[in-house]
Amino acid sequence: MIKTHRLYKFYINYLDYKRQLSRFSEGAYSLLKISESAFNDFVYDYENNPNFKKLIDDIRISEVRDEKISDLLNGNNRRISD
Repeated sequence: MIKTHRLYKFYINYLDYKRQLSRFSEGAYSLLKISESAFNDFVYDYENNPNFKKLIDDIRISEVRDEKISDLLNGNNRRISD
């Protein structure tokens, strides 16, 4: 199952990033979240394309930072790993 793959969180962050850029509709977003072939394409690109990997890593770092800031502002001091 793709949801247990180590890169699934990265994939979801990438989809969220593309959705914010209005690259696809909410329906397409929902389908892409469960599409094994789209996920496999993502994993291949992440592992074989250094420019794509850097983009994804930057997106993920930004997401983690935003989560930490949100937690601090909401008074939730739990540790966020990733």
